[in-house]
Amino acid sequence: MTTGMDAVSHRASARIAVALVALVSGVSLAGCGAGTPGATAPASASASSSPSSSSSAASASPAAGPSSAAPTVSASPTPTSSFDASNLVLPACADLIDLTIAREDFAEGSEFTGEMLADEIPQGMPGPLARSTAASASPAHGCVFGIPNSDGAFTVSVLGLSSGAMASLRAGLESSFTPVAVGADTAYGHTYDGNGLYASYAALYVVRGPAWIAVLGPGEPTTYRRIAQSALERLVAANPGL
Repeated sequence: MTTGMDAVSHRASARIAVALVALVSGVSLAGCGAGTPGATAPASASASSSPSSSSSAASASPAAGPSSAAPTVSASPTPTSSFDASNLVLPACADLIDLTIAREDFAEGSEFTGEMLADEIPQGMPGPLARSTAASASPAHGCVFGIPNSDGAFTVSVLGLSSGAMASLRAGLESSFTPVAVGADTAYGHTYDGNGLYASYAALYVVRGPAWIAVLGPGEPTTYRRIAQSALERLVAANPGL
């Protein structure tokens, strides 16, 4: 059972995740980069709410795991569905991913550490198209996972998009991101410079029907293949036929 103190801690963790956007991107949260979703440096994931946290960028580096290497794939159509965004059921953050996979592919000790408000999710997206698309999404759910009391974390957001917004997002991803195999789906990945906070920072996006799963965190997109697949499987389980 989540206590009132747990809820406060999780909210603080999520707010710190949004605040660290400025540290990684080098711009204010209100700033707007130019170009497609990969045009600007992305947001950092959650940090500890403890002022004594002193984790280094090295400690935030994901553990090497089965997802560290991925086959080269070419872009291919993602399975379509008759779902409308308004019909999507989004799993709760605590049920969104298999934490065993996060502990194997990201870092030992990874936990669910916070939940973002809907209006905080766009602020953590890299690039104006991703931010504007996220801002128009409904429903939307943003979850922070990682090592408690450290700056080693990643975010998983699940968003419902209109057909027009999804078409624009797909066009941007196909023109600027690299295809990455996630199960039977083709996802889209991009690696950014960590701007001194991390060695590198990654975005991995999976789109299925009206659903957009966005995974952001330190490392490479392939680090998050199985995490993204876990989120997709649980989303499909909540929405049979998606």
